Amino acid sequence: MKESTEGHAVLEDVEEDTFIGFCEFAYLGAYKTPQRSETTYDTNLRNSTEREGEQDMLRAEPEVVLAEEHSLQPESEPDDVPAQEWDPIDGLALNGRVRMNNRDIYTTKKDWISFRRKIAYGIPLPEEKEPAKHVTYVQYPYDGLWEQFRQLRFAGTEASHSTIPDLVFHGKLYVFATRYLVDSLRTQCLKSLHRDLCEFSLNKRNINHVLDLIEYAYQESGRGEPEGESTLRNLVIHYAACEARTLAEDPRLRDLLNGFSEMGSDMVTKLVN
Repeated sequence: MKESTEGHAVLEDVEEDTFIGFCEFAYLGAYKTPQRSETTYDTNLRNSTEREGEQDMLRAEPEVVLAEEHSLQPESEPDDVPAQEWDPIDGLALNGRVRMNNRDIYTTKKDWISFRRKIAYGIPLPEEKEPAKHVTYVQYPYDGLWEQFRQLRFAGTEASHSTIPDLVFHGKLYVFATRYLVDSLRTQCLKSLHRDLCEFSLNKRNINHVLDLIEYAYQESGRGEPEGESTLRNLVIHYAACEARTLAEDPRLRDLLNGFSEMGSDMVTKLVN
């Protein structure tokens, strides 16, 4: 073969870091999970935030308050209000009107006398019963999806742990192992990716970590593999379904759904199941 005569082999479409991870697995039994660099994403986040601020300023309209003519006129003095008759015992008006709970209650003379006597002698008044409220409890699928995701188990050993793991690296090494039929490495990639996703705290600042992983999984791996469906896609879209609400806050998710039709069908299947 050409490789044996020349003393070297060329692996097309394989990055240096990916091949180093394969060598670590071959010689040590487990590869090292690299840390993700934050430089690129910090720049993208800053630019995105600035654009959102500019759009908010353009959408904001100056608030103009116009004084109405009648507001400049002096208020007319109120008409004379007839004095109310007061009960010397309890100090309540006897004109058939009492203010309770910020609203006026009009009663008949008989009810009014009964009310006054109860107040005077300390008899508790009947409490108003609030009408029963019909409460509808909505059950969202996310708790069940999370429980299913955490219970996933993969054989073999895990790769080394990283404080800020490069999630896409697991996917790259998985695609490499699938192409060259290294089953034990494929399993280690899935086990390590599952561990890091379970420990991952998704928020606005690191949302691109997951979106990059989704894009790579659907761009570089097919729906079918030698054993059946793509295990990488299934794992990634399962996590995406668990975090659908948070991911939906980023417009990039819609772009991915528009670009990969299989992704949309896979996510809907996870949500409804």
